[in-house]
Amino acid sequence: MPLKAYEDWRPEPLAFPIAGKVYEVPPLPWESGVRLTEILNGDEITEDAETQNRLLMGDTWDQMRDDNVPAEALSRAALTCLVDFRMGRETAERVWESGLSPEALAPSMGATQTTTQPPSMESENEIPSPASMRTTTSRKGSSKKRAAKGSPSQTSSSSGA
Repeated sequence: MPLKAYEDWRPEPLAFPIAGKVYEVPPLPWESGVRLTEILNGDEITEDAETQNRLLMGDTWDQMRDDNVPAEALSRAALTCLVDFRMGRETAERVWESGLSPEALAPSMGATQTTTQPPSMESENEIPSPASMRTTTSRKGSSKKRAAKGSPSQTSSSSGA
């Protein structure tokens, strides 16, 4: 039995309704996905934040900028696209609706502990780049090693996560 056609099961494009207009983000091309993965993995970053957001959103980024979409909406749209790429649609929808909060990400993070803080979305003028979305996970027992070296991080939060 042949597999179903890709078009029959792929997720719908992300569509952002903002100020009476719907901005649809095209599927991420292969080359953009590879470059974003390199950026997120900490490889050398040669693109600025604008270019990184264009990698994520294609021409939709420029359309939103040309329409003077508020910075908060631009930021959430870019982050939503990044989360869709890295964590899936369900989590991306929560980020669009709630911002980049621990509560929005928690169901997708499972038992993973993050040791770096995600970018704050409190400033309307700050649009984080995909590189700023990098998170690291601590290995089991590594918080004890840090505590032994005098690091103030995570000395009492290792239960149950």
